Amino acid sequence: MRIAGPIDQLDPNVVFGLFNYPPPDGGPDGTHKIDIEFGRRGRPQAPIGNYTVWPARKGLNNAHNDFPVELSGDSTTQRFIWGPTSITFQSLVGQRDDDSGQFAIWRYQPRDPESFIGNKPMPVEINLWLFKGQPPQNSRQVELTVRALTFTPE
Repeated sequence: MRIAGPIDQLDPNVVFGLFNYPPPDGGPDGTHKIDIEFGRRGRPQAPIGNYTVWPARKGLNNAHNDFPVELSGDSTTQRFIWGPTSITFQSLVGQRDDDSGQFAIWRYQPRDPESFIGNKPMPVEINLWLFKGQPPQNSRQVELTVRALTFTPE
């Protein structure tokens, strides 16, 4: 997904999410989700980037990786490669198809992938929300543009 906008400058109470989420017949809430988020969840000093994988089975813990984001521009590419035994997340500076400009990467490869990596078809969703409904701490307007969304089946 290609994003235009200063994702590294979001207000501490603003969260921008790009994720897969199962439809009602795809599993209970809190399962099967693959998530890229930018937000500090009300903590101004917290890393703004986060990759999360919600398990395929209810009752198991999610796995996540937080990372800092400091951009000199406002254009990024966000992607994940979802396979049966691993999910690789990647964030890159600029609008790109190659791997240059990488500023974050995380490969999630659990010991029991069948329990932790969902294998059901899911829609891609995007959201922009306020952490715990708290208003922004500053008065800056948030403007982010999705320039492209590409799905490449393996």
